[in-house]
Amino acid sequence: MKREVISDVELRAHFDRNSTREFVIPEGAIITPAARDFLREQNIELRGQKDSIGIKTNRSMTVDPIPQKEGKSRYVDHTTGRDLSEKPEHMTHLRGNRLISKRDPRIAFRGRLDSLMASMISAQVEVYEAGYGRISTDIGELLDLTRLILAAEVKDEPLTGITFQGMDSEKIRYDSQHPEEVFGIMHPIPCAKAGRTGATLNRLRTEVREVELAAMEAFCDSRGNLLRPDIIEALNRLSSCCYILMLRLASGFYKKSKYLKVPVEVSARHVHLTKEALEALFGEGFEMSHRKDLSQPGQFATNERVKLVSEKGEIDRVSVLGPVRDHCQVELSKTDAIALKLSLPVNLSGNYEGAKDILLVGPKGSYLAKESALIAMAHIHMTEADAKAFGVTNGEKVGVTLETDRAVTLENVIIRVDSPEKASLAMHIDFDEANASGVTGNTKGIIRKR
Repeated sequence: MKREVISDVELRAHFDRNSTREFVIPEGAIITPAARDFLREQNIELRGQKDSIGIKTNRSMTVDPIPQKEGKSRYVDHTTGRDLSEKPEHMTHLRGNRLISKRDPRIAFRGRLDSLMASMISAQVEVYEAGYGRISTDIGELLDLTRLILAAEVKDEPLTGITFQGMDSEKIRYDSQHPEEVFGIMHPIPCAKAGRTGATLNRLRTEVREVELAAMEAFCDSRGNLLRPDIIEALNRLSSCCYILMLRLASGFYKKSKYLKVPVEVSARHVHLTKEALEALFGEGFEMSHRKDLSQPGQFATNERVKLVSEKGEIDRVSVLGPVRDHCQVELSKTDAIALKLSLPVNLSGNYEGAKDILLVGPKGSYLAKESALIAMAHIHMTEADAKAFGVTNGEKVGVTLETDRAVTLENVIIRVDSPEKASLAMHIDFDEANASGVTGNTKGIIRKR
């Protein structure tokens, strides 16, 4: 499961534009330690329905404000208890207004976790570009787990219920220690024969072990007692998860995606009608004709045509697609919008925020389609199996490089995942995008993770 990550850079930009002293974190989002530091320093209240590690809470997510003294923030040296009017450069937040040296083992531990997360993101890109979309997705789950560990330490909250793909702590440990029984192979010896992807996974495993050592330095007292056994156990299981990914690769569980490219289809201007609109335009009891099936299951082109009329323009002979829907939708290009002198939003199909009213004219009458005209955002239809192969999730934004003479890459293309009964692998763009990038009837696109 992927979560939105909110950084201090985004918060600084947000509060440059807004004077409010409160920030509402989106449900399920991750907020970085640097972002929390910024909120504390600015005395901005943080609220949300869930906290940054996805644990339900009945209280507001309020960051303890830093006390003020004569208009200046007052900090406390956590080690000595001494008041500080300013935050020294060599110190950083432990929690709230309490500062400690950046050399403190706990800060070093956070830094190692931060580096590990950066390595995981790089690994996702590496294995995805190697054709292992499923491994990229699995590393994404390990990244989420790593963020949970970081958040639990920063918030000084217990970390419980560590799971990975339905496996609890004991199952993770067992599978990693019994590869012959679980995967049908012996413990693999890391070597060049494992290839680049195998080397990437092994590198992640070793980096997790290094974070484990940093955790022992941070959370083991002089008598050898563990102060955060939950974090130590979670890191041990995280290392085991990396090893499980290595075992899966070595045993042949992971396959290179056969869908390295996605077919590109060009959508001309068209309309989707409600039953009410259909009968107003073509007569009571009228049934759509069926000219040909489209790539998406259940969708079809008809022989019916309508005229679009705005206050300052019109376009004739616009295709009607079936079947009927619950809401009229008129999908146009930017060029069409200019011809109709309409300012249209670029929306995902089904999102009518900002969509404009437009008059539809048919052979039997006219119909005012309210909040229906929009420019459709480029998107890719796929099944859940396709999504796993590509290593993407529903609603994710990706870049797509179109294999044309111009090699144009379209950004912010939306992934739309549905069942095989409703979706078939295809990217949909409009004629403006197709003409600008030189798309032809057999063009393919290569998905690029952002």
